[in-house]
Amino acid sequence: MIFRSEDEVDQWRRLRGRKQGATLSLEQVWELSRLWYSDRMKRDFRGHTVESALKIFTALDLTSEFWSARETTQAVATPQLSDEECR
Repeated sequence: MIFRSEDEVDQWRRLRGRKQGATLSLEQVWELSRLWYSDRMKRDFRGHTVESALKIFTALDLTSEFWSARETTQAVATPQLSDEECR
């Protein structure tokens, strides 16, 4: 989601009862997207492991607790927004 200010982020979060997460600049979103999706078209792509996701986050200096991975052996899933959140 794109917001014009931190105040808008806080208002959106409070109205929906969401916890504080992470906010990124458009440049950071672009770089994260570029690295995250760079290999999506390869035939052998199987999704990111926790280890590969952490490497991407670290490369972009996304190292706060928000970006840490819980212990799991599953591939990292892309979060899904509800229809209401997409409006």
